Amino acid sequence: MTNNAALVSVIIPTYNRAELVCNAIDSVIQQQVDNVEIVVVDDGSTDNTEQTLAKYGDSIRYIYQENTGLVGARNTGIRQSSGDWISFLDSDDVWLPNKLKVQLEELERSPDAVAHLTNVKLQRSFANDEDIFSLRNMLSQFKGEESLYLERPLALNAVYNFSRVQSALVKRSAITATSLFSTAYPYFEEEIMHRISLEGPWLVSPIPYAIEIRHEEAFEAMGDASRRKPYIAHRSYMDSLLSLLSDQRVNDTEQKILVKQLSRYAYLTARLYMKADIMDKAKQAINDARAWEFNLKNQMLYLATFIPFRFLR
Repeated sequence: MTNNAALVSVIIPTYNRAELVCNAIDSVIQQQVDNVEIVVVDDGSTDNTEQTLAKYGDSIRYIYQENTGLVGARNTGIRQSSGDWISFLDSDDVWLPNKLKVQLEELERSPDAVAHLTNVKLQRSFANDEDIFSLRNMLSQFKGEESLYLERPLALNAVYNFSRVQSALVKRSAITATSLFSTAYPYFEEEIMHRISLEGPWLVSPIPYAIEIRHEEAFEAMGDASRRKPYIAHRSYMDSLLSLLSDQRVNDTEQKILVKQLSRYAYLTARLYMKADIMDKAKQAINDARAWEFNLKNQMLYLATFIPFRFLR
């Protein structure tokens, strides 16, 4: 057990997951550090969550509130917590026992860093296990190094979109400087990490210390935006990048990277709209892509929007 001086607050929002949230809590209790505050925000559950969590007693801080959604629950947890460092864990996910220990030890060696992130394993009952960094081609950036020190993490995160809230350990001052989670991006919760990337350096580990668990029934119940209508999630990602362009802390190189990513995601969004046969939105998206970056690929897709999608299948 590591005696870390800094208090770490772990925020666990939950809603009607009495049968799962205990796994998340147990994975925090099993962390190899001894100065951890567990804040469970029950976002209006109608099941037996409160009764189930009673067994933890003073080991956790239980907060019940009327249902406000994930963003509201996380922000409540932040406001009610006391830690110098804040971490987030969804109620159906878990951590490996040494996650916080590794993060705190590496942060101690880089005291100017405002966040430590790790890879995340995706564990699904209906598909093969994968990890975020492999899916996003992020592992090539490590080149044999145990971790990365990113003095300005914005550009790399914009290109690879590798950050996951479930793996992040963030300095409280960096979170409060961003005005917490925003309700403007309900389908892209990692938007806050873009804003945090402007607050200071990050440390990034390629090891998946966090495990994101998705059960088939939960996947089937997911909202239209993230599964049946992925173009809405793409649009949220683009909006988050767009908001960064007006920030005076973003330098010229980062601006160019953001513009390139905006064009890329506008192109991908246009293709998704075309696949859904929503041609007016497809034309709007590809026009956005052409405005950000006029190239042959964007121009060809623009011309294709004038052809009914059924003839392009």
